[in-house]
Amino acid sequence: MSVVCFLGATTPQGFRSFYDTLFQDPRLERILILKGGAGCGKSTLMKAVGEEAERLGLSTQRVLCSSDPDSLDGLLIPAAGLALVDGTAPHVVEPPLCACGAEYVDLGRYYDSRKLKPVQDALFALREENARQYGLATACFRSAQSMSDVLLQLAQSVITPQELNTCAALLVPQTEQQEESRTVPRFLAAFTPKGIRVCRSAMEQLCTRRLALLDDYGLHRQLFPQLQTLWGGSHLAGYEPLHPEVPFALLFPGQDTACVASSRLFPCHREAACVCDLNTLVERRLSARQREHALAAQTHRAALVNEGLSYLTQAKALHDRMEQLYRPAVDFDGVTAVTEGIKKALEQRVRL
Repeated sequence: MSVVCFLGATTPQGFRSFYDTLFQDPRLERILILKGGAGCGKSTLMKAVGEEAERLGLSTQRVLCSSDPDSLDGLLIPAAGLALVDGTAPHVVEPPLCACGAEYVDLGRYYDSRKLKPVQDALFALREENARQYGLATACFRSAQSMSDVLLQLAQSVITPQELNTCAALLVPQTEQQEESRTVPRFLAAFTPKGIRVCRSAMEQLCTRRLALLDDYGLHRQLFPQLQTLWGGSHLAGYEPLHPEVPFALLFPGQDTACVASSRLFPCHREAACVCDLNTLVERRLSARQREHALAAQTHRAALVNEGLSYLTQAKALHDRMEQLYRPAVDFDGVTAVTEGIKKALEQRVRL
């Protein structure tokens, strides 16, 4: 089984990362931090190791790159105690203590700098324009976030805190809380050059029982912190990029139950065991004038998000051109040798 998620995402505040939380995972005894720029084969290496892990019968967590969801930024193999992660910007990864469960793998040594010198100015120009596109995307998402804040304020004007407390209590499963309590943060949605990506498969694979809140107004931002306290036990907190300060999904594998907030931007209510329609509850109480404001805010938010996504698409095209310039200067035989060494070490680790 391969669970798919993100550990980083472009948000209204720029790039937000959960990569450092890997060092807090007691299952991961060895973390390989891959260093190297565009086109040197980091993602290809991780995909090859992931295929080897699955051949050996091991479950994996594939960490997608939000800048290119067809590429990997990380690979977790908990049963083997192993993780590989792209440690280059913007998600710079540095271990708390060098050589204590983490080590660097330098793929940058396989560049031929002599071949890159003629295209160096072009690479600098592409990198600068790539960064500019991300700045424009972030500005759009920040404005979209302000529209979400308007919607939440409208909902809070007609829904009392007591009603949300009652809703939270009804969602708590009637089971004993686990003694262990650990929160694992992941992005289960991301803005990407290929549109909004929601990791529904992760929710479906980790929990068979799913409770969904239809919530375009953001009431889960007020509700889910209460759920985390009431529910108890270890859980995966799934975040989305527009409001990365509060999870929009709570997955409790030990209780085989997940609660997710589903919206037009991040739909994830299919095949839910129970659906609570907060949208209808809010809209029945809004005045005609308030409903007009809500519709305008939702329309404006969607347009801003789409504009931000268009900038991410342009940034991806610029990065692809950088990779095209870098690839002829890469010694891929050397990268392949590193890959085979990691695969062999993985097989030996499984046999122990």
